Amino acid sequence: QPPQHETTVTATTLIPSEDLIGGRLEVAIGHLVHKALAWLGNTQAPSTESLADRLSHWATAQDIEPERLPALIDVAHQHITKVLDSSEGQWILTNHTNARCEWAISGVDAGGQIHNAVLDRYYESTGQRWIIDYKTAMPATTGTTADPEQFLQEQKDRYRPQLDRYRELVERLFADDPKPIRIALYFTGLGELHEL
Repeated sequence: QPPQHETTVTATTLIPSEDLIGGRLEVAIGHLVHKALAWLGNTQAPSTESLADRLSHWATAQDIEPERLPALIDVAHQHITKVLDSSEGQWILTNHTNARCEWAISGVDAGGQIHNAVLDRYYESTGQRWIIDYKTAMPATTGTTADPEQFLQEQKDRYRPQLDRYRELVERLFADDPKPIRIALYFTGLGELHEL
């Protein structure tokens, strides 16, 4: 019989002020854009002809009022178009070495805490590992947060701890094959990659 070890497992619960996601429409936009980008990355579809039908189908699975579905689909389509029109977006979706979309991984950090994560996009390119986290957030057009640079800095500051955890999980996963790991946010509505 194996020896009995006392194990303590802790989990972190988000309090409302730490919740990084907005309201239902914003969540639905994020889900829809992520689903479309995963489909594009996994299939390497030569054409996006069927994407409009797919968006419509996927949108019906979102927790959103039926009368808001056309707006949801329209906004998601705008984000996907921006990604596909961006050279960085095209590069991210390229069929890289060991490319994965919506990759679920788990691991234990140096402090013994268990972490589960879903990496939006992971791949290897030119001897480096890349972890990309898609963001559908957009800078405000009016008010105090209308400054795009301030918006980008706030987003980087907000998500850096999350991507640092992802990097640590990937480092531990590939401990026998270490390579530099680059982490970045890709803003789908802006078509911009911002490395952290």
